[in-house]
Amino acid sequence: MTEHKDHCWSCGYSLRGLPGDRCPECGNGPEPLKPQLPHFDIVITPKHVFLVVVLLGLLLAAALS
Repeated sequence: MTEHKDHCWSCGYSLRGLPGDRCPECGNGPEPLKPQLPHFDIVITPKHVFLVVVLLGLLLAAALS
């Protein structure tokens, strides 16, 4: 038997003494799902900075000519 709170987070139905972790009244699980933000590992190296500066310089030169 799983441990859970006394009442359903969604409808308030009493979950005391019930087997499992789903509410028999509304069917929701033990807690609402919390959204997870994506995690990106972005590393900016001096090489990347140099390439951006060169590209911006080329764009500026093309715009001025």
